[in-house]
Amino acid sequence: MPRYTALISILTIAFLSVALACGDDDNDNGNASPGGNGNASPGGNGGPGGGSAGNVSFEFSGEADGQKDGIAYVGTFESEHSSNYQFNFTDTDTFFMTLSRMGEGTDAPDEGTYSIGGMVADFWVSFELYEDGDASNSVDYAATSGETGTLEITSSGSSSMVGTFEFTAPNISDMEGGGEITVSNGEFT
Repeated sequence: MPRYTALISILTIAFLSVALACGDDDNDNGNASPGGNGNASPGGNGGPGGGSAGNVSFEFSGEADGQKDGIAYVGTFESEHSSNYQFNFTDTDTFFMTLSRMGEGTDAPDEGTYSIGGMVADFWVSFELYEDGDASNSVDYAATSGETGTLEITSSGSSSMVGTFEFTAPNISDMEGGGEITVSNGEFT
């Protein structure tokens, strides 16, 4: 349990750092104004507190079934010890998802296909599904090993990031294990 609690805490801190650190990018040049981290939305789609947000939609099945639509934010997360590029998808009431590019710096990824999975993949994934609209009552899924899906970036420019994604991830909230969720038909613009 402590291992998963630490993982969830790190992801929460990463999201809050991005959300609170981003500034405005009024001229759409990918650089934030003072208060940002200097590179808040290099791929477009804005970021919390700056720029304009994009859209995301996806379906999921397995331990839970449904379809979600929400807001897409892309940008960098920088801390004293590391930096990475993240896709953050949310509707704030029912889910939060992060695709994080570990160890590759803060540059926006180029167009292409990338693996999603655990630490050996190009992007690591975490997905929180809120029960009854309560973020404190979530079921957490995260790819913990191997490659379990793909992220395809079809357009990467200064004003937008467009692509698709799909993956499978186990339930890390359930200490007895066994449950998983498959996310499919994911699209972001």
